[in-house]
Amino acid sequence: MYIIKLNYMKKAVLVEWHSCRFYYKVKINVLSLYYQKKHSEHVLQRRLVLRRIINIIKFIGTQGLAFRGKHEAAFSLDNNNTNHGNFLALVLLLAKYDPVLDRHVNTSIEASKKRKETHHNTKGLGNLVTFLSKTTINKLINICGNQIQLAIASQVKEAWKLSLEVDSCQDVGVMDQVAICVRYVRNGIVHERLLCMTPIRTAGRQYFELVKTILNNLGLDIRNIIISAFDGASNMSRRYNGLQAALKEVSPLMIYTHCYAHSLNLVMVGSCSSCLEARLFFGLLEKVAVFIGNPYKRTSKWIENLDQLVEGRETLRRLQKIGTTRWWAKDKALETIFDVNRYWPEGALNMSWPSLRSDV
Repeated sequence: MYIIKLNYMKKAVLVEWHSCRFYYKVKINVLSLYYQKKHSEHVLQRRLVLRRIINIIKFIGTQGLAFRGKHEAAFSLDNNNTNHGNFLALVLLLAKYDPVLDRHVNTSIEASKKRKETHHNTKGLGNLVTFLSKTTINKLINICGNQIQLAIASQVKEAWKLSLEVDSCQDVGVMDQVAICVRYVRNGIVHERLLCMTPIRTAGRQYFELVKTILNNLGLDIRNIIISAFDGASNMSRRYNGLQAALKEVSPLMIYTHCYAHSLNLVMVGSCSSCLEARLFFGLLEKVAVFIGNPYKRTSKWIENLDQLVEGRETLRRLQKIGTTRWWAKDKALETIFDVNRYWPEGALNMSWPSLRSDV
């Protein structure tokens, strides 16, 4: 009797154990499905937000606007009295009409404020992901730039042959930035595309190594360059140590063309310098622009005299100084004088300038 009772209790315990195991297994599966669903919704939400942010980046890049502002922290986005920069300003603007972006911005502001309260002595976002920080935006910009480069490289490969344009200038940080452009024919249409801008030291061989590295990274053969065009700087055009010489070593049939815009500017500078009348004439234009531009009172008087005489011609209100590096600088300076003179009534010039002389 005792043995039968014991067997019965063991069977009951086993049944109870299997029932509990099945219950917890079902419960775990249900919780797993619940959290998987929540995770999928969270991923979908992040992808929707990221898609909008990428479109904002593309818009700012297309319009050539600056991204950064002075106050970019997420906890400061609810303060409308500060400058958040073009990117964050566009995010806040679209958030007013987009529920997905609005929910994300509000969540980011609240999370950033909580982190600031608990980690007030630390900088950065830590493990807080908002897609609004400068680090994330810079990464997205680089990704967009790489995708554009790959698309251009794909078209160049179809065209097979290409021409190369290289030029450099100093930025506000007094750093030489070189621009590398390619020209190619695709479907009977000539395309000109900017591949990249990157800092560099002024050495012909380094220019060559930079061009070679960039083209190789994009899968382009430097031997397919049939034409190169850049200015007459020694590190570019020298026959033995310049970029031209280095390119001809790998592509002997390449044709070097001196930039026509630079050539035209050199011709105009030489022509104006060799002619006494032209030198005196453009010197007078430069003195007039400097005289009227300084101080501001003379400029104001100049604009005041033009308001009624040249209505609707806003671009002619400021006299242009003559630059030395742009071929169109002299033409622009002439246009501001002669186009104004053409639109003035007869005798208006003699009536307006005495008042200017008496006032200044």
